Amino acid sequence: MSNSQQAPEMSARQLGERLRTLREAQGLSIREAATYVRNHTAQPLTRGELSGIEAGNLRRLTVKTLEALAELYKTAPEPLLAGLTLGQRVWLLRRHRGLTQGELAAAITEFTGAVRSRQYISKLEKDDLRAPVSMANLRALAHVLRKPIGFLTGTDDAINDAERELLSALRDLKSVGVQSIHTRHFATADHAGDLLDLARTIRNARTELGRR
Repeated sequence: MSNSQQAPEMSARQLGERLRTLREAQGLSIREAATYVRNHTAQPLTRGELSGIEAGNLRRLTVKTLEALAELYKTAPEPLLAGLTLGQRVWLLRRHRGLTQGELAAAITEFTGAVRSRQYISKLEKDDLRAPVSMANLRALAHVLRKPIGFLTGTDDAINDAERELLSALRDLKSVGVQSIHTRHFATADHAGDLLDLARTIRNARTELGRR
């Protein structure tokens, strides 16, 4: 996976530099950017914390903060994440979903049937090579965190990846005799989670039909 080839520290620094460059291009001070985030989200981001993020310390970064900064800097959130490792993306999304490492591990265990511990998630988020990531684990992470696999790995566009997963599920459903299926194109990545939920619903329906 391309994003795992880069050290987490370098990825964090590059994200910070990207945010600083965009802020300066808008002629904004760190204080002004931090104030914008506080006013548009429930994130109590301080000037010092935003300065730390721009220096490559992601400890105070959240998905909501990133989305607010992207809006302020007139860009999309996805390009800002370019280069982040799988572990960093999992860390961001887990916190965004309000899950502890133990809860995420339990959800993966339930989804795959293979026991995963809190320690496994901790190592994964640190991009520790002792935490192997199988395709089954990636599918479980995508399911629980409601993002396409391509978003987690940084290898593909989120909305296109979600649409492909949906179309694959639709083909599975048609294979058992269901023909009258209609879909529409979703234009933004905000719908990727909804597309994946629909794909899972279709796959569950296909499983039920196969039992009859």
